[in-house]
This record gives sequence, C-alpha cells and structure tokens, in this order.
Amino acid sequence: LQPPGGAFSQVDVGTSAACALDPDGRVTCWGGETVNPISTSAPSTRFSFLTVGTWHACGLTDDGVVECWGNDLNGELDVPDATFEQVHAGHHATCGVTDDERLLCWGTLDFEWVP
Repeated sequence: LQPPGGAFSQVDVGTSAACALDPDGRVTCWGGETVNPISTSAPSTRFSFLTVGTWHACGLTDDGVVECWGNDLNGELDVPDATFEQVHAGHHATCGVTDDERLLCWGTLDFEWVP
C-alpha cells in the first residue's frame, strides 16, 4: 500500500485498507478498492479518532458520535444510538464504550471463515 502524501495526526491499518486523519480531523483511506469500499466511501466528517476493521472503518467525533463506512455485510455500519468515549473496529464487529460506561457492540462476533 502506498500512503498518500501530507501531514497526518493518526493512522490505523485494517486487513485490506488503511486510514489516516489529517491535522483538521479529515479522513483519508487507501487500499482495498477491489475488495471493499472503505477508501471510496470515507465521509467528510471531522473525527478525533479512527479505527479500521476488515471491510469497514469507523470514526469518533469530538461530540462522541461514531460514524462507520465500508461494507455492511454483517451490520458493521449499524451504530447504536449513543454517545461514545471509545470505539474499536475488529474483523466484522465494532465495540465502543459509551459516555455512561456501557459497552456496546454491533456487527457480528460469530463470523466463521471457511477457506
């Protein structure tokens, strides 16, 4: 993967794509175009944190809003209505800690890989 040029404040790498935040909180993603739409569907939202899973990515705003993009094969984009303090994307699921200290997960943790 060839990263883009420019200044960045954070980066995360998933299975088939990577994303980075510029100093203004704008996300840039690259890689994975033939497998998933992470790099082609990145939102213009300003994020304070981002996380990349297998075929999806999520960003956390300063206001605690989580927005996810990419493939939604197993509910990866179905973010619960809550305000979050933390978020982390995994293989086909994402979990976050809410501002009232609850743990919420979406997507599937039961994915079975059959080669």
